[in-house]
Amino acid sequence: MPQESVKPALRAGLRMHEIGSASPYKLFFAAKGKSGASFGFMQGDLAAGQPDVTKTFRRALQRAGMAEAPSTALPRGSRFT
Repeated sequence: MPQESVKPALRAGLRMHEIGSASPYKLFFAAKGKSGASFGFMQGDLAAGQPDVTKTFRRALQRAGMAEAPSTALPRGSRFT
């Protein structure tokens, strides 16, 4: 586990590598593979079958006051189940 003093720099480096200066609340789509919509600076993939990622995305929508979108609302075959 890295030292606490190093963690902010690691997070900043990961963020710049994954999304640059874009908002972590924007959905991104990989150009290759079976990846779905990804969000956050760690790029949680909604199509990868990771329950924590889907749960976090739903919670973000709810806290923003948005209705949950059906899976057909996400482009490029992303699954949101």
